[in-house]
Amino acid sequence: MDAFRSKDSTPQPSDQVAEQRKKFKRRSEQPEPISLPRFENLEVKGEKTPPRKAIKQQNYTILNGVFNSRPDSTTKIVDWDAFVTAIADAGFAARQSSGSAVIFEPHDWEMGWSGKILFHKPHPVAKIDSIMLRSVANRTEKWFGWDGETFVIQY
Repeated sequence: MDAFRSKDSTPQPSDQVAEQRKKFKRRSEQPEPISLPRFENLEVKGEKTPPRKAIKQQNYTILNGVFNSRPDSTTKIVDWDAFVTAIADAGFAARQSSGSAVIFEPHDWEMGWSGKILFHKPHPVAKIDSIMLRSVANRTEKWFGWDGETFVIQY
């Protein structure tokens, strides 16, 4: 036996339970009530109609086809150059980036469009299929608010 230890100094399991620290709760038992602002006298204004952009008939046909293309129609194909021309008529400037990437930036600021969007020129054949047209429609709707009624025919 050790000279420094006695038989009575070894901790017993019942002593360890009594020596455990008491845990203090940091949160109160009752949650504090949350005060929310009151919106009693709100006026609901009419929905703002999105701006309309007048474009040429041939470009209207292309862009209208982009937004009205159904996912089940697989025969819809648009030439890349015609698409770039239609986007340019809508108020965007096309700038070649690296590789097949083309950046479209709005130059028609009165429409309220800001930012830029990038599309990749399809290759080896410069034709946009219906799946890519659906993607174009979704992205331009998300970033610029375009839909099937954004463009009208210029007379």
